[in-house]
Order: sequence, then C-alpha cells, then structure tokens
Amino acid sequence: MAILSTIQVAAQRDAPITRTNWLWGRADWDGLCDELQQTPWSTILVNDVDTQVHTFTRTLLELQKKYVPSQTYTAKPLDKPWFGYQCRMAADEKSRAWRLYSRHPTHPNKERYRHACAAMKEIQQWAQRRWQDDLKIKLSGRSVGNKSWWTTLKQQQGLTTDDTIPPLFKSDGTVATKNKDKAEVLQTVISWGRRWQVHLAPEKTQAMLISRRQRPPDTSIPTILLGVRPVPLQTSISILGVEVNSILTFIDHIRTIAGKAAWKLSCVRRVSHLFDSQGITTLYAAQVRSLMEYAPLTWSSCPPSYLSLLDKQRRDVAGLCVVYKTHKQPVPHLAAVRQPWARPHGHTTRTAATRDHQLIVPFARTETSLRSFLPRYTRMWNRMVQQTQLHSTSSLQTFKSVVNAWIKQP
Repeated sequence: MAILSTIQVAAQRDAPITRTNWLWGRADWDGLCDELQQTPWSTILVNDVDTQVHTFTRTLLELQKKYVPSQTYTAKPLDKPWFGYQCRMAADEKSRAWRLYSRHPTHPNKERYRHACAAMKEIQQWAQRRWQDDLKIKLSGRSVGNKSWWTTLKQQQGLTTDDTIPPLFKSDGTVATKNKDKAEVLQTVISWGRRWQVHLAPEKTQAMLISRRQRPPDTSIPTILLGVRPVPLQTSISILGVEVNSILTFIDHIRTIAGKAAWKLSCVRRVSHLFDSQGITTLYAAQVRSLMEYAPLTWSSCPPSYLSLLDKQRRDVAGLCVVYKTHKQPVPHLAAVRQPWARPHGHTTRTAATRDHQLIVPFARTETSLRSFLPRYTRMWNRMVQQTQLHSTSSLQTFKSVVNAWIKQP
C-alpha cells in the first residue's frame, strides 16, 4: 500500500528590517546649534576615552532625534534599492484600497483603488529616476576607481557574489539559515579537519594524460586514487589561470579568454550609460584588458590561427554593424562606404525574395582585395540576408545581439 501526502513547508527568509529616513532638509539647525552650545561638555565628558566617546555619541543621537524629523518604515529583503519610504507608503495605500474594494465592491471603492494604483506607479517611476540620477553622480567624477565605486559597479553588472550556500545542520540538530550561522558551522568543520590533520581534497586535484596519440592506448589507463576517492582524468587543466590541454596547446585557453572577454565587454556595455569617459576607460582597463593581458608570455607564441580567435568574432560583428548603419540607418560619415542595392530578378528564383535587401559586391582582382572590408562584409551581408531576417531589425543594439548569435553558430 502506498500513501501519497503533501506537506507545505514555508521557506525560511530573512526577516524584514526597520529603516529610518532622516529629513535633513527640514531640520531645525538653529535649535540644534543652540542646544550644542548650551550642552555642558566639560561635565558630561569624563572618565576614560571609551566612556567619553560613548557619551558624546549618545548625546548627538538624542539631539538628532529631537531636531531632525524622520520617517520610519519596514523594508522587506526583496525590495529594490530605489524602493524607499514613499514607495512603501504608496504600496500600503494600494493594499488598503484593494482590501476595502474586495470586501465592498462599490464604485467609489473601485475609483479609490484605481487612484492608488496610478499614484503608486507615478511614485515608483519618480523613485527610479531619482535613484538612477544619484547612481550616475556616484559613478562619475572624483569617485572613479575607489572601493565604493567598484562595489556599486559590480552590483549594477550583476557580478556580486550570490548566497549559494544551502542551509546547514548544526551539531545540535537545528538548521543554520543566516550567513553568520553558516560561517560558524563551516568553521567547526574546518577546525575538526585541522585538529585531525585531514588535508586531502580530491575535488580540487586535477589529473591529465599528456600525449599526442590520435587513438586511445590499447591498455586501459589505471585509476588514480587520492585516499580512497578516484581522481578523473581531464582533457585540460588550469594552472594559475592558464589552461593547457592534453596535447600541450593553448587553444582551449584562447577560446576561454575570447568568451570571457566578450561577456565582460557586454557587461561594460550594459552600464556604459551611467559613466563618463574616465569611468568607461577605467572599467575597460580593469575588466576587459586585464583579462586579455593576463600571463601573455605563456600563450603569446601560439600560431596566428589561435590568436585570431580573440578578435575574429568582434571584427565580424563590427563589420556587419557598419554595413547596417550605412544602409539601414544612413549615417553621414559612412557615406563613402555605401554600396548600391542589387537589382531585382526578372524571374522567380530561390533568392529573388531577398534580392531587394542585398548589395552589389564590388569587383576584386586579387585575393588581398577580396579579403578587404567592402568585398568581405558585403558578401557576409548578402549571406545573412539569404539565411535570416536580421536585416529587418529595428535597432542597432538588437542587431548586434542577434548577429553575434548568428555568427557563433557552427
């Protein structure tokens, strides 16, 4: 006999916190200055330095609460960074209007709910614009390059470390869900390993068979054991960030660098509207160029066919984007490279439907001329028109994304 049962278990989340917004623009500065002048500092600041600092801080906080108005609201863990006091008040008003309308579905209650929804939408848009403007100011000017600048930048790029550690069991059987409790549990495990001198880490061990054989050997390769756990053979290993494969070439490393550099460059592009020229230069040098220039002496002697992987895809996408801007978005300074449109066929063929969007390939007498910009990318444009509908894309940014995916196809 089988029994199927469903148990609803609520996920443990971080508790909401209470935040206080100090309205410094409406503070009573004259009253605060008078109160500070009348405070008997020589009488209250006594005993040792720690006691004086504690007394001084407590006095300032009490005066701040007295002369500076504030707003207190509850912030939930999943709230957006721009979701402040006014957004919370608008959300609460919308919730109250909805509860009232659900209990009493009358026309006035419906209108109240509609006005609450419109007000909340307007306040959220204002909060987002204000947060965006403050972020632009924070990421430009003299703050470029400092620690807070990098922290804010990585948050906008989505490169901050996520909490990937699952809930852990403590020694007493309870579950650790907070980061501090998880760290204590992991520290207990590490201390146990150090006490008993357990330092084996097979999951961090890499094994590779170096050989130029085209076929696998007739005899089976013996299993490598570290302790009692086997260490699987890999086709390539990474040593200090440089990847080398089993035939001692750096082709996998070059491909990895090309992929990472393209991804980093896309991250820079997504946040480029928040920076000035100095910020973009600093970000490019730190995240893209540093990746391309890491340990170059080890793999710079690769054949040119390997090194061309670093800029081949970027070059093709850039060339097609120039053709797109020239013919789909007539740019004045690119008029010199404009090619005439191909004439439509007089009869029906396989390519007649896309003939109107193709270009006339300029004549080239030599192989060198055939590989130059206009012949090469005119042919690539015509091939793209015949195979896809990417030429009908409305924006340049969308064209870049889709044509990059098209070029990556095998």
